[in-house]
Amino acid sequence: MKFGKYLSENAVAKWRLYYLDYTRLKDLIKDHTKHGKVHRSNKQFEAEFLAAIEVELDKVNDFFCMTERQLSMKLDSFKTLVSHEHFTISTPEALYDEMDFCAQSLNDLAQYTRVNFTGFGKIMKKHDRHTGLIGMPWFMLRLKEQPFHTNSRQFSRLLIKFSDACSACRKALGAHEQSVDVEEGGFHGFQRDTTKYWVKLSDVMAVKTFIARHLPVYIYTSDFGRSLKEEDKTDAALISSCYYDNPESFPCYQSRIRKDEGAIAVRFRVYENSKEVFVERKTHHQNWVMENSIKERFDLNEPDVYDFVRGNYTVEDYNSHLQQRGKSAAEREAACKLFESVHEQISEMSLRPSVTTVYRRTAFQIAGDARVRISLDTDLTMVKEMQRFTKEPPRWKRDPASVPERDIHEFPYAVLEVKLQTHKGVEPPEWVQKLVEGPLVQKAEHFSKFGHGTAVLFNNRAPLLPKWWPQFEHDHEKLIRFANGEEISDEDDDVKKPEKGGGAFMDDLEPEDEGGMLDYSDGDLLVPMQDLGPNGKRKYRPLGSAKKSVSLWQRINNAWNFAYHESGKPIVVDMKIEPKTYFANERTFIQWISFCVVIQAIGIALISYPSKHLFGVIAGVMFIMMSLLFMIYSILMFRWRAVRIANQQPGRYDDKWGPLALVTVLGAAVLVNLAFFAYERISPEQPTY
Repeated sequence: MKFGKYLSENAVAKWRLYYLDYTRLKDLIKDHTKHGKVHRSNKQFEAEFLAAIEVELDKVNDFFCMTERQLSMKLDSFKTLVSHEHFTISTPEALYDEMDFCAQSLNDLAQYTRVNFTGFGKIMKKHDRHTGLIGMPWFMLRLKEQPFHTNSRQFSRLLIKFSDACSACRKALGAHEQSVDVEEGGFHGFQRDTTKYWVKLSDVMAVKTFIARHLPVYIYTSDFGRSLKEEDKTDAALISSCYYDNPESFPCYQSRIRKDEGAIAVRFRVYENSKEVFVERKTHHQNWVMENSIKERFDLNEPDVYDFVRGNYTVEDYNSHLQQRGKSAAEREAACKLFESVHEQISEMSLRPSVTTVYRRTAFQIAGDARVRISLDTDLTMVKEMQRFTKEPPRWKRDPASVPERDIHEFPYAVLEVKLQTHKGVEPPEWVQKLVEGPLVQKAEHFSKFGHGTAVLFNNRAPLLPKWWPQFEHDHEKLIRFANGEEISDEDDDVKKPEKGGGAFMDDLEPEDEGGMLDYSDGDLLVPMQDLGPNGKRKYRPLGSAKKSVSLWQRINNAWNFAYHESGKPIVVDMKIEPKTYFANERTFIQWISFCVVIQAIGIALISYPSKHLFGVIAGVMFIMMSLLFMIYSILMFRWRAVRIANQQPGRYDDKWGPLALVTVLGAAVLVNLAFFAYERISPEQPTY
């Protein structure tokens, strides 16, 4: 889609005058470059173009700040009005209409920032392509620091005010939301049912406002973490989680994506501005165990984490630390028990840092009420760890400042988690059903940040692919075009569709040429284009675009495994399996073998029975060969079912052709034997062999 059309279709009509003047900036570039490309020495055009960009930035920022202040004042006034003790409601619909109006205003403002952000990026890309200079990297970093950017604190404060106003409206309508002080720290256990969804980045604000109408934004506090100052409050908290796994066989990754009974995940979680690290262990339990999956955690001071994983920080040291914090004997006992258990698993399984996930989480929940809890994770980034302890601090994971671009994967969606109380008889609210069944979200059942990060960042070594891999692959061409800046084309661009590849995703994209770091030390805002793409932007390609050669042994192994494969790797598909299913498969196999043994015995008897002709021998050989063939068939069917059960693949498990083939072949053998018998009876006497 050309950007001019995109701008006209997505611009908020009432604010069209205050969008960036994309046409003016484009004409400025064309007028200056129509007789040839600009050289680095030409500072006049640089100054003129950057001045024009600054004018447009100021226009967009000024309008955004003005609109943000107006909306903020309106939300404050609305909350004050409905919170007044003498406030009366004429009709509930009036309150609902006002909440809808405020939500639409927030969504319009988010749409305004998104379109302008895209426009600035497109015009700078056009500048780099036509002039041979590079301004895109510098300008995009500066653009993300502008007040109108969607991650700015203004949007966070607006969402919090909108949530507070909606809470006041619900209270005025008779809803009771009791707040309970909830603090982090110490030992906690969680038991929840969770369903996950993907949300397009363009729909994030719409999802947030929809949820905030029914649940308040939950800003949890900690003695060690986020500030409680009013001016510092934001709707989203930055969370970093480092997952540990064995670098050789990835046992945690495999068991988690297969949903094996007792599958564990060990991670070290850090919250924004926190001085402590939470050591968490998630354990999966299947339904037939009659236990819920559980998450357990205890906290450590950040300097003690490396000593903990190496075994130098003992349980006695940790117990003393808890005593100093005034924890009770019961709390200390539970925390120390978990401390020892997690350390034992890290040591025995040789777990090392594998994948780190970083994201901003907005939580919606009535404090102290876990019946409905919703979280939305945005700006999700996955970092490839070294799978060993580093020499530089913090040592138990990589220093974020030292991670190269090729080891970072930016997930192209936001992740929505809907957590509901699991008690029987409790139905989810109607508005939750409307959200999850609506067009704003796409179900991604059992999606795991750890699993996805491992599959992407260790693509060549991961032995299995997760269940959602084909679902994510479906739109890979669109995601590649987006990564290359071609999803929304310039006015004079001829966008070519990338060639179809084998399993390319936006998260599988890596630079074609790593090159070196750009040097801005000479003070120039724009530098000459060297090893980058023709548009001045690093080009991306799918990791799986070229067909990977699969060895003959791998092909044979895949055929024997009977699993659903992609690029030579099985894909896990979810299905509930109970232990008795395995025994049922074995019983079926034994029944087939037993019947084959009976047929084989009949054949041996026919061979051994004396007859006038060779007809008895021929019939006996036929029965024996038939029994051997069906023995081979039964072992193949047994293996086919066993692998599908182990991989939890849905579909039909019954044998459509085996029984029919058995009846047909056995009937034919009996008819042939009868024909031989009849022929022997009516034929003249022959010597007996």
